Amino acid sequence: MHETLPRIQDSFPWGEDLWLKASAGPFLPESWENELRQGPWYRLFLPRALGGAQCSLPQGLEVLIQAAAHQGSLGWRVNLGAGAGFFAGCMAPETARQVYSAPGSVVAGSGAAKGRARWDGKNWRLSGTWQHCTGALQATAFTFNAITDEGQIRTFILQPDQVQILKHWPYFGLKSSHTYTVQTPEEAVVEPHMIFDIGKAHQFWDYPLYRMDFMVFAKYCMAASLVGMALCVCHHAHAWTAAGSKANPHFYQALRLLETAATHAREILNADSEKLYKRLLHNSADSDHTFPSATIFKKISEILQYSWQLFQSGGMDMCREDVPVHQALRDMWLAGQHFLVK
Repeated sequence: MHETLPRIQDSFPWGEDLWLKASAGPFLPESWENELRQGPWYRLFLPRALGGAQCSLPQGLEVLIQAAAHQGSLGWRVNLGAGAGFFAGCMAPETARQVYSAPGSVVAGSGAAKGRARWDGKNWRLSGTWQHCTGALQATAFTFNAITDEGQIRTFILQPDQVQILKHWPYFGLKSSHTYTVQTPEEAVVEPHMIFDIGKAHQFWDYPLYRMDFMVFAKYCMAASLVGMALCVCHHAHAWTAAGSKANPHFYQALRLLETAATHAREILNADSEKLYKRLLHNSADSDHTFPSATIFKKISEILQYSWQLFQSGGMDMCREDVPVHQALRDMWLAGQHFLVK
């Protein structure tokens, strides 16, 4: 882990009751919420010039794995909140400082082009509705994609008082991720400097991460969270049997296969990201779409397959909502529906 970062386990302590509370939602335990606001977790991929940890790609991914292995919603919040730090390199310098420099700043939003933007001669006027915005209740700024009158897709920055958050999450997992629909109740006024284009870096050239293709970066982050959630399932499956729950041979076989797939995926992520980051250190830009390797996504497919076998062989007790391994499976299965890991 990056030398400036504390350990996840020390920063987010838990017992079973606290962990189940985190999984039941809608909020993480108060101490965890405070740590997210005050700690470095949303600043993994921000440059030191903005008060960030400036993690290398493999260092940051390992933190994402550990956060998701700790608890699913926590990992998803750290993933999406930290990942939005990538946009700092795409903004004008003064805009990045405005968005990210304040202590506790965190950006939420959506990459779906679900908005419309028109130029009124002085400012942009933005309207739209964006689903699945993780960390919406904590956001100090939002970034949304919208289509301009010229047919271009551009990214706009809104303040929390310019949006309405629809606090409805009908899904069976990631219940404390605060992933909600966000909309503009009326046209939002966006000043010209509060707009940027993802993938066009403008600053912080001493941070190699910002030379990456954004979609490659995002795939790495999503894969890291899935691997972490698989490790979380394995941990709680072992704890479930250690506590005296009866399991048949099919359960243990599925657990061994799941652990093996998760361990291999973690090793491949580490090796791939190390190789890519070394290339970034010696090149001005890198848009190589051979990263992450297809092997990672094959392993994620195996993880989802073996986790279902684990659930099927667990019997009725595995269906109880107060059993941690049950909740860990739900978080992982829901995260596995994200298009970047399917």
